Amino acid sequence: MIIAAVYLPAQSYLSNQAKLSLLHGSDEELKKEPTKWLIENNMLFSIVASLPQIIAVIAPMLVGSFGSTLSGLAFF
Repeated sequence: MIIAAVYLPAQSYLSNQAKLSLLHGSDEELKKEPTKWLIENNMLFSIVASLPQIIAVIAPMLVGSFGSTLSGLAFF
């Protein structure tokens, strides 16, 4: 959870800064559709899009606790 608590705000901040840089830049085409550029370069912040990374980090902890619970229930 600590990793998610650090990762999500940092990703949100960097995505916002990239979008602001695109809007203040000199490329008129990027100013029209900054979201398209952010998506192409994997810089768009979305909790749904970040969910696979979060699950990949948290899954070993969840499986470990689930496994110890199952081993406590086994009677063989």
